[in-house]
Amino acid sequence: MLPIKKPLLLVLMIFFSLFGYGQKEKKEGIFRDTLDGKFDASSWLADYHGFLPVIMPITEPAVDYGIGAGLIFLHRNKKYPKQPPGMSAIGGGYTFNNSWMLFLFHRNHYLNDRIRYTGALGYADVNLNFYRKILDRELRANMNLNAPLLFQQLMFRIPKTRLFLGGFFLTSNLESKFNETNLGDVFQGWSRTFKTGSLTAKTFWDSRDNTFTPNKGIYAIAEYGFHENWLGSEFVYKDANFRAYMYGHWLAKVVFGLRVQTDNVIGDDVPYFAKPFLSMRGMPAMRYQGSNTLLFETEERWDFNPRWSMVGFVGTGKAMEGYNELNFDDWKWAGGAGIRYLMARWFNFYGGFDLAAGEEGFAFYVTVGSNWGR
Repeated sequence: MLPIKKPLLLVLMIFFSLFGYGQKEKKEGIFRDTLDGKFDASSWLADYHGFLPVIMPITEPAVDYGIGAGLIFLHRNKKYPKQPPGMSAIGGGYTFNNSWMLFLFHRNHYLNDRIRYTGALGYADVNLNFYRKILDRELRANMNLNAPLLFQQLMFRIPKTRLFLGGFFLTSNLESKFNETNLGDVFQGWSRTFKTGSLTAKTFWDSRDNTFTPNKGIYAIAEYGFHENWLGSEFVYKDANFRAYMYGHWLAKVVFGLRVQTDNVIGDDVPYFAKPFLSMRGMPAMRYQGSNTLLFETEERWDFNPRWSMVGFVGTGKAMEGYNELNFDDWKWAGGAGIRYLMARWFNFYGGFDLAAGEEGFAFYVTVGSNWGR
């Protein structure tokens, strides 16, 4: 594991100190909270239309270690102060297995949170390991995947409820090739260009008290996606996914979180990279794939200080080729602990890091906001 010489908070504080040097006296306090005098970016983000620079290590085991950098802009609507803030981001990253990506992202709320929009545009060139069992033997293929990506989502609130209805469109032309030789006979059809396009109907219930680091409430999402030729996909199949995140207080300073998730593909014409996988801190991305996945995770956050918190988490999941395989065998486990700092009190925006352990070993993660669904 590469040593992390500067924690994320220190990098941010140095940046803000340099940026604020020489400003007029009336702006000298924009990075200090009026309540406790501590470092806080709320005023800078909300009143001065500022940005939050994020410079952090990439520590996802599936793509090796590296560095990511970006700018995050938070948008607070003064006309609708109870409306959740929006967020825009631009950034990219590079890892030591020669993976890299660039992205633009925007999410906002309109008409007093009656409409929610999310859009993303990006390009990724990544090297990933995929695993398959053939004749009771697990084989690994190291693949290079590169593709542009376009994502557009629009959600509408059912009046006087917390229920939203809508959907999203996703399209990409993905080029896949082997980074290793003599694998074509075993993993047939994997080295080629894949044309994908999907339209997904989506509904969710959102009663969280905030969208960045919730303290209470429920966020439950159900999706049913169509991958069809008329949408630009050369593959015809469907997917059905459900995720629920529940938050509440055990004690005055302890927030309890529970995550339940299942992802499923329906049909035989599914690209190898599109199969669901277990996504949890401590588990490499794409390591445990199947036509069906089921996952449970819990996280506790202890706010032992008005600015600082500690978190602990543990979870388990199973990847299957059918629910007839659902039994007590072959469940994967991971867990760990971390620390958070309240970087922007007005937005309840935390940042920090986690150390997690799973069956593949240890991993280090830098976190901005929540680790779970946003």
